[in-house]
Amino acid sequence: MAYLTVDDKEAFREKGYVIKRDVVTPEQMEAARDVIWDHLPVDRNDPSTWVGKEGSQGMDGHAAFHALVYDSPLYSMVEELAGKGRLAPLHPPVTSANLRFPQGGEWEEPRGNHMDGHGLGSGVVNNWTVGITLYLNDVKPQGGGTCVWPGTHKHMADYFKTHSRVSLGKKFYDLPIYEGEPRSTRPLEILDWDEEDYEEISGPAGSAMLWHSHLIHSASMNCSDEIRMAIITRFRWTNWDDLKFEDPDDMWAYWEGM
Repeated sequence: MAYLTVDDKEAFREKGYVIKRDVVTPEQMEAARDVIWDHLPVDRNDPSTWVGKEGSQGMDGHAAFHALVYDSPLYSMVEELAGKGRLAPLHPPVTSANLRFPQGGEWEEPRGNHMDGHGLGSGVVNNWTVGITLYLNDVKPQGGGTCVWPGTHKHMADYFKTHSRVSLGKKFYDLPIYEGEPRSTRPLEILDWDEEDYEEISGPAGSAMLWHSHLIHSASMNCSDEIRMAIITRFRWTNWDDLKFEDPDDMWAYWEGM
C-alpha cells in the first residue's frame, strides 16, 4: 500500500517537504505526551509552571516515541521517498522529543535559519538524508511551529557541488584552503535568500512534516499558552560511508522513490 501520492512526492521534490495529517493514532500521541509530562519538572495542571529550556530535555529514544515512527505509516512514507531498505537512523537514540515553551510577548520573525548537521564546530559535518517532525498537540500560528524556506534544499544541493560542507562553520575561515569561500554560518545569507520568505508550519496534533536534510529551517517563538510538543527523527543512507561526500549533479540520483 502506497501512502504518498504523486502530488506528495512532487511537493517534496519542489519545496523540500510534505505535510501529512492523521498518520498516527490519538492513543499513540497521548502515550508520548504522557512520557513528556512525566519527565518535565512542571505541574501538568498549572500553566504558570510551564517554563523551561527548548529542545529535547533529555527525552531521547523512548518506546512511545519510537512507536510513533515505526508503528505508524511514517517510516513507510520516508521509504517511499528514499527506497525500501535504503535508510538507517542518523544515530541512536532514534527519536527525540522537541519542545517549545510559551514565551509570551509579541511574535518576532524567525532569525535562526540553519541547515542541520553543518556548522557544528571543529570541522564536524554530520549530514543525513530525510527527517520527520511530528506535532503531538495542536500548533496554532505563532505557536512555536517550525519555519521553513521552501525550495532552499535545491539551492543548497547546488551550492555543495562547488563549496566545502564546512563552509557553514567559522572554525576554519582563516585557513588558506578556504580562501574565497563564503563567510557566514547562515545559509540564507550564502544564498542571498529573502529571510522573510518562509512558511510557518502549523496544524492539528498528528501533523507530520517529512523534510529533506538540505531544507533551511528555524525554530520560532511560541506565543501560545501551550507547550508545543513534537518528536523529531532523522535518517541517512545505509551506505552513508560511501555517499557522505557525494553531491551528484542530479540531487535525486540516490532516491529510488523520486
